[in-house]
Amino acid sequence: MQQHNKSAVHPYTPDKKRESCRLDWAESSWTRWIHVALWWWIKPILSLGNRRTLVDDDLSDISINDKCSVLLNKVNYDSSKWPGTWYVIRRTFIKDFFQTMLLMLAYSATRVVQPLLVREIILYISETPGKLPYEGYLSAVGLGIISILQAITHQQSYFRNQRVGFQVRNTLSCAIYKHLLTINTASLYRTTAAQTINLVANDAGKFEEMCFTFHYLWVAPLEALIMFGLIWQNIGLPTLFGYAVLFLLVPVHGTVQQHVRSISYTPQSSWIFADTIRSNILLGKPMNEERYKNVIKACCLDVDLQNFGEVGDLLMIGDKGVNLSGGQKARISLARALYADADLYLLDDPLAAVDPKVAKKIFDQCIGPRSLLRQKTRILVTHQIHFLKEANQTIHLANGHIDELHSEQSNEDQQSNATVEADLSDDDEANFKLNTTTADMNSIIKSEASTGGAVKWDVWFQLFTAPPLRWFYLGAGKSSLLQALFRLVHQSSTTGSILIDDIDIGCVSLDQLRSHLSVIPQQPILFCGTLRYNLDPFEQYSDEECLRALEAVQLKQLVRDHSDGLNQLVAESGGNLSAGERQLICVARAILKKSHILLIDEATAHVDHVTDSMIQSVIRDKFRDHTILTIAHRLNTIANSDRILMLEQGEIVYFDVPSKMNLT
Repeated sequence: MQQHNKSAVHPYTPDKKRESCRLDWAESSWTRWIHVALWWWIKPILSLGNRRTLVDDDLSDISINDKCSVLLNKVNYDSSKWPGTWYVIRRTFIKDFFQTMLLMLAYSATRVVQPLLVREIILYISETPGKLPYEGYLSAVGLGIISILQAITHQQSYFRNQRVGFQVRNTLSCAIYKHLLTINTASLYRTTAAQTINLVANDAGKFEEMCFTFHYLWVAPLEALIMFGLIWQNIGLPTLFGYAVLFLLVPVHGTVQQHVRSISYTPQSSWIFADTIRSNILLGKPMNEERYKNVIKACCLDVDLQNFGEVGDLLMIGDKGVNLSGGQKARISLARALYADADLYLLDDPLAAVDPKVAKKIFDQCIGPRSLLRQKTRILVTHQIHFLKEANQTIHLANGHIDELHSEQSNEDQQSNATVEADLSDDDEANFKLNTTTADMNSIIKSEASTGGAVKWDVWFQLFTAPPLRWFYLGAGKSSLLQALFRLVHQSSTTGSILIDDIDIGCVSLDQLRSHLSVIPQQPILFCGTLRYNLDPFEQYSDEECLRALEAVQLKQLVRDHSDGLNQLVAESGGNLSAGERQLICVARAILKKSHILLIDEATAHVDHVTDSMIQSVIRDKFRDHTILTIAHRLNTIANSDRILMLEQGEIVYFDVPSKMNLT
């Protein structure tokens, strides 16, 4: 194995010190009141943003009054006993509430005065007797001043209310975290991660919303009373009729609000948190045994729970589902959405991470016309168009626009253009029979016997000491293979060894091992930074080499279309890129690295068929002299593989060349 060049790895240097908060600077002296009132304190960052794209280091530090440590010190309570949420809010933020109350009072005054000045101007224009000539001009000037004051007080009150709400939420979140660090182990075990997440993300957030809407509890009645008096003064008794109609509309509006539809969403990238499987599905909701069992069965999780043994759905999941397969994470995410019992379900390609047989079963039991959600509205985003024949309405999107719209039946032309994909994904295909009558003289598997338990390390030893070949994996055990090769499992918990070029991977450092392996993952891994950083984080390659890698995956236009080129910013997890672009960047990164072994883990599961074909073409061209291990559910992606290895529940059930497999 070649030695990894570490010279290009820069030593860690701490971030430069941020500029102090300009809001604190503006509020530190009364002579700078105009900077606060007219928002001049943000002029430097706006000017900089006008000249170039802002980066994180351009932002100034947050206000000292907004820092969590300062907010928590303000509370100053005995950590062994919580004094009460309302007590903490009153004691800590009463001064801030009174300040925003004064701003809201000024804002309400401008709202009341403004229509009165408009009335005076109208009376002057209509030449009402008794009006002096200068009254109209004074009213016009006054209207301009009031409009300016209204804009200032409105924006300031909005900002102050939002800031107080933000501070309340941070204070409560920090108090929750502090309390979790001090409670005993027994109490901690009785508190699930879902409950903690619900407290921080939902309950604390409600107090933030309350801070913004609280003032309307007194502002609205005050304005209503003042306006009632002014209208009564002008029109008299009819005022009562108008207000009676307004009061009657209140319960009508409440009834309409009650009929707003609830929405449940299943993301393309499964969201899993560290807790039990049951907690990940319930997400803080009360247990309904019957519905829970129906959801488990519909999402095909019943077999998995049986395989987990007595622990069942109480199995602890690692952070981000590290000890689950991609298919298991997708099905748990779908089960969470189904258990929510919403009115509308948004399903973003939940079938991509599972094999065709399971996908068909999940569609029939969860999404289809005879499924658990048959009485609900379902919006399914998918590339597997053979499911569309059972949809009531089909929308085909191209380049972000609606290309075709069909009701009751999917487009036949689309189906004909993807006949290969549809045929390969058919339920009958998923149960293909293997023709094993002809022995493979080159096979490394000389004899086969079914045993219980996980795949043993000596099996991996035989596989990885074989000649470099392109292998394909399907079935339980795929994730274990990747974990074994990258040494994600500690060696003390395993037996056996894996050899690459007659070198035991357990005898080299993790840095040395992983620097010679490349992976194109099922979920693209992108970082918050520049495009160039995501391609070459250790700055080992030139700009020209990066551009050639992007050109190989047809992404050079992405650089040309952006003024910053390779230095354009990529959001966290590539949120500002399409699914195809994110995956192609991962392919370009692998091309740039030039590793001898490439692992492809369902790399095309979440992309359309055109992008899938392009990725396969690039891989065949750029990695034809490399060892490639491909995990895939789409059989068309392994048509050119040298060997196909099938795993079932951690056991090898078949290993042969594709030409000797009968897929009929």
